[in-house]
Amino acid sequence: MFETRSRPKFSLQSCSLPVWVAAAPLRTLPCIHMQTSASIQPPDLRPLLTAPEVAAVLAISLRKLEQLIAAHDAPAHFRVGRLRRWRATDVQAWIDARTEPQP
Repeated sequence: MFETRSRPKFSLQSCSLPVWVAAAPLRTLPCIHMQTSASIQPPDLRPLLTAPEVAAVLAISLRKLEQLIAAHDAPAHFRVGRLRRWRATDVQAWIDARTEPQP
């Protein structure tokens, strides 16, 4: 009667985030890793950061983050509906670009 279809298997695993992200007061979300029989690489499905989390990582206020966004000087972000989201890698790249080398 009912056909069984082959579905990709999903597994929940904890992510290993960089130390600068792990030290910030972030909510903990599991990573979803898709297991398929094909050799297709799954997209980057690590948790996205919210504005308060990015502000906490940068050790600035939420208002200062909004000012940086208005001045087009904030880490790269994108919108999901009306909400802004940041990838941890984009925030790290933004920090690295502004870090002065130590003598």
